[in-house]
Amino acid sequence: KELNLTKMSWPEFIRSGERRMIRAVLDTNVLISGIFWHKGNPSRIIDLAVENKLLVFISAEIIMEFEEVIKRDFPKEAELLQRHTDFIISFAQLVITQSEIDFVKKDPKDNRIIDCAAECNADFIITGDKYLLALKQFGRIKIFSPKQFLEFFT
Repeated sequence: KELNLTKMSWPEFIRSGERRMIRAVLDTNVLISGIFWHKGNPSRIIDLAVENKLLVFISAEIIMEFEEVIKRDFPKEAELLQRHTDFIISFAQLVITQSEIDFVKKDPKDNRIIDCAAECNADFIITGDKYLLALKQFGRIKIFSPKQFLEFFT
């Protein structure tokens, strides 16, 4: 069943009696910020997923990018890499992507996020990436910053 999120806030969604959980793909920057900074909006979004209030999907490509960024930008955390990856896998559902969408021309790596969202029929992509945020939407998938998503969700 398709959600009409364009005209409905989260409280209205709850009152509507809709039973399907909101489906989201978290960009690598949201995963990293949510894991390493426990006070911000990305962390609050991860908390929603852990509490089973948000259905999160990831792909092998997103996990590989997450691991690459940790090794590159947080070398002291590299020894805890498996723990961080296991944590993500504990609250997210793995999606096998079969398409290779070529929509984001300025940063082609961003296409892996769209691939995952399209494959799992996501309602949202949650990202801090300027190129993805500039799109605002891909098909019926809304592209929100963590702050925008939480404003919608609460």
